[in-house]
Amino acid sequence: MAVNELCTLSRKLTALLNHTFSANDERARAVAWWAAGASVALAAGPILGGVLIAAIGWRSIFLINVPIGLLGIGLRANASKSLAGFEGDRLYPSQP
Repeated sequence: MAVNELCTLSRKLTALLNHTFSANDERARAVAWWAAGASVALAAGPILGGVLIAAIGWRSIFLINVPIGLLGIGLRANASKSLAGFEGDRLYPSQP
């Protein structure tokens, strides 16, 4: 399941960015920010993991996921509020 999700993640993100940013320059900027964030995470992950293991111990690499998960839950809750007017996967705005 994880491999399938990993393989389809870029297609899902592309569809989300196409729906969210209609102008080409906005979409290009969003993709650039996403790629920059992914690149920083890819480079910082092993370094941060090594620092945590050296300073606290190997169990700390599992504990780092707790605040990251809580941040993700908070961001998802905030996104749910901003997308409250949309229905289904076509993102139709509701009428006031």
